[in-house]
Amino acid sequence: MSINFDRMLNIRGFGPEKKQVKKTVCDTLKRTGNDEADSKQELNAFQELAKASLAKETKSMTDMFDTEHWVCLSFQSREQKDEFLAKSGLIAAGDKYLDGHKVAKIMDIQLTPAPKIIKENKPNKRWLEFIPKL
Repeated sequence: MSINFDRMLNIRGFGPEKKQVKKTVCDTLKRTGNDEADSKQELNAFQELAKASLAKETKSMTDMFDTEHWVCLSFQSREQKDEFLAKSGLIAAGDKYLDGHKVAKIMDIQLTPAPKIIKENKPNKRWLEFIPKL
């Protein structure tokens, strides 16, 4: 008997499976009846999924930590900086660190939307059961 890790861990949420579960990679594997061979197939399938996921995550992390998304202006004095901000109308966006979207709006520039990088995740309630109550 081979262990179906995908079902055992229920990767989509840990714990008992819910009503209808989509087919997983393990469900598509041809079983040989040899536990060692079947387990090797499952582990190889997980390794391929992990590699594909890593490639996607690498791109996401690169985008997330890209530091080339800012610009700096320098003047000879604080008065020049304040004069520039007042005359350009950018003072409405701040006097030191300006939000690029606010500046673009003030200057009537349409920016191409950037892809959303950070996903908002809510904790899985079943995982919260493992956190000790104080």
